[in-house]
Amino acid sequence: MLANLIHLIPNATSISLLIVAIMALSATLFQNRVKKYEVKRDYQNSVIAWFSKTTAILIRLRFMLVNNDNEFKQNKNSLLAELSTQIEIGRLYFPNIDKGDGHGLEKPKAYRGHRNLTLVFLVYSFDIFVLDDALKYEKHLLRLQREFTSIISETIDPDSFLKETEKHSDKFFSQRLSVQEFINMNPDSIDLFFVKHSR
Repeated sequence: MLANLIHLIPNATSISLLIVAIMALSATLFQNRVKKYEVKRDYQNSVIAWFSKTTAILIRLRFMLVNNDNEFKQNKNSLLAELSTQIEIGRLYFPNIDKGDGHGLEKPKAYRGHRNLTLVFLVYSFDIFVLDDALKYEKHLLRLQREFTSIISETIDPDSFLKETEKHSDKFFSQRLSVQEFINMNPDSIDLFFVKHSR
C-alpha cells in the first residue's frame, strides 16, 4: 500500500503544479484585460478633455456671434487662437491620413497626407468664424459642431465603454431613458416639456 502511495506522489505533484500554472495564467490574462481597459480609459479621458475644451470654444464663438456682435468682435481673435491651438493638439489624436498619393510630401511630417475628417470640421468652422459675414453661416456652424460631436462619439464609443466599465465596476453609469419613458413613469411631469427648444 505504501508503494502505491509513493507512486501517486509524483502524479499529485504534477496535478498541483498544473493547477497553479492554470491559476497563474488566468491571473495574467485578467491583469492584461484590466491593463487594456485602463489604457483605453486613459486615452478616452484624454480625448474627452480635448473635445470638451474645443466644444466650449465653438459654442462660445457661435453664441457671441448670434447674440452679441460687440462681444464677438472683442473676443473673436483670442477664441480663434484657442481654437487653432486645439486643432494643432488634435493632430496628435487624429493624424493626417496617408493615402499613398504623395499629398503634402513637401510639408513637415504632421501635415503630410490628407487632414482627418475630425479636424476638417474644426478647420471649416474656423474659416467661417474668420469671415466678416460669419453670421450668415450660423446654421453651417451648428451643423459642423454636431458633426464634430458625432465623429468624436464614434471614436470613443460611449455605449461599449459603459458596458466595459460595468464589467469592471458592477455599475452601469447611465440611465437608458427617453422622454417618452420618463413621462410614462412620471405622467405629472409632462409640463416640463411644453417649452419648445431647438436642441
